[in-house]
Amino acid sequence: MKKDTFKMVVKIGFTVIILAVSGCLDFDVENKNAPDEARALATPSDVESLIKGSFLQYFEAIESGTPNMTMATMSDAFTCSWGNYGMGLLSSEPRVEYVNNTSQGYAGASQFPWFGLYGAISSASDGVRNVESGAVNLGPNAKRALAFGKFVQGLALGWQALYFDQGFLLDEDTDLANDVLELVPYTEVMDFAIANLAEAASIADGNTFTIPADWMNGKSYSNTELSQVAHSHIARFMAAVSRTTADRKNVDWNAVLSHVDKGVTEDFAITGNGGGRSDPWWNAAQWYSAENNTWQRADYMLLGPSDDSTGFSDWLAKNVYDRTEFLMKSGDKRIWSGEYSDDGDEIPGLLYEQLGPTVFPLSRGTYHASRYGLYRWDEYRYVTGTGSPAPMLMLVEHDYLKMEAYLHLGQASEVPALLDIYRTDRGGYPSAEGEATGTIDDDPSPKVGSGLWAMVKYDKMLELASSYPGLEYFEKRGWHDLSGLTLLHFPVPALDLETLQLALYSHGGGVGDSAPPRAMPGYEYGLDPDDMRLRK
Repeated sequence: MKKDTFKMVVKIGFTVIILAVSGCLDFDVENKNAPDEARALATPSDVESLIKGSFLQYFEAIESGTPNMTMATMSDAFTCSWGNYGMGLLSSEPRVEYVNNTSQGYAGASQFPWFGLYGAISSASDGVRNVESGAVNLGPNAKRALAFGKFVQGLALGWQALYFDQGFLLDEDTDLANDVLELVPYTEVMDFAIANLAEAASIADGNTFTIPADWMNGKSYSNTELSQVAHSHIARFMAAVSRTTADRKNVDWNAVLSHVDKGVTEDFAITGNGGGRSDPWWNAAQWYSAENNTWQRADYMLLGPSDDSTGFSDWLAKNVYDRTEFLMKSGDKRIWSGEYSDDGDEIPGLLYEQLGPTVFPLSRGTYHASRYGLYRWDEYRYVTGTGSPAPMLMLVEHDYLKMEAYLHLGQASEVPALLDIYRTDRGGYPSAEGEATGTIDDDPSPKVGSGLWAMVKYDKMLELASSYPGLEYFEKRGWHDLSGLTLLHFPVPALDLETLQLALYSHGGGVGDSAPPRAMPGYEYGLDPDDMRLRK
């Protein structure tokens, strides 16, 4: 779809917001069962409950298997051939088009996050509007409600801009009965998101309050801590919204550093209630990556650059359909301790471990196979059954944002000291001191002589895998490290386009917005016009 067709004016009534919450298709018929806002939000507890619940709506929209595992495999950080969540389809080689219609089996990859996010935005906006208008008096809790509502608006809009190519600018000032909204490009949605997060931080900075522990399950937050979480997300969003290396270079990296400095001082994590997959605070990425014997495993594209044998290079040199699983000799202590057990297996590293033969279906492509998995979240999955903290933003992420900022700003000399905390202290590699800077186009690698850019990209993916839905996909997109022809973002779901009487369109596989080809073996699809794997 052409970019100049993105700004489509749409008349929106209350039924479209009902659609965003429930998926209802009835565009013209009045919903007589829905109470009006004044009756539904008549008391302070009604309004506060709505604002409180908006964060759980946001959490569920991004932390479920769709889109969590969808992006994990699309990014080649993890691998799986099961069809669930569109994993096998959207990580197939060569990459294929995400066919955007309501009849395809994986329509949920766009529908679920789209409607979930706008449900969260709508709830937060309704709450903020009622507080600001004075329709409901929350007394001393008013500023807390306003800050939290703007915070959720910013989070949900920001993630929407990361995942989709366009969206609506919806907040408490929108009159859903009369206003004309337009679908605008993701860049405008992100600007709007960051403005909401900045407003949330400003309100929090100017007032004293405590966010109860059940609002973001597991921990109460002071006003100061809420502001910190907002600033950390602004820093993340500013970098992750990039679709190209040019976008990534043009980020205001000084502003990113400023927001990092105002950001969290510990991991921002959500603790479930121990209910397993039935827990409303269930984190699919951490749950399934711990269940790596039968579900997703670590992709060789993630771990392979550390291989000190010829296994990874031999694997890359093969036609993709001839690639099969193999055992590496990783030089990274986070992947392998360097020693073997009595039965000959590799003793696990700090984060990853050797597994038995792949058990998911390889008739869909032996290239999906891997003998390695991430075991970092085993306690969350097997010991506490979701009753332990699952991060949504790890403090470690700050360090990698700083490192990239220094590289872009011409301050590469600041990078080795930070990088060595992970590369050397945890990975067992020699110091990065003396390494050339390299460029953003360098292939990820931890090897001596590969350069700082290659080392930072490799290291960030290794340390932060499964720490946030889509992190690997968003980062690799901006670095031009996605497999060629991977869709760059998802389209507006066909369900909404049909309701709004707009044309259907798709991305991926060479259709619409697809990742450009990579020269690195394994990412090269689209380079050779005679290659049967090229999708036109």
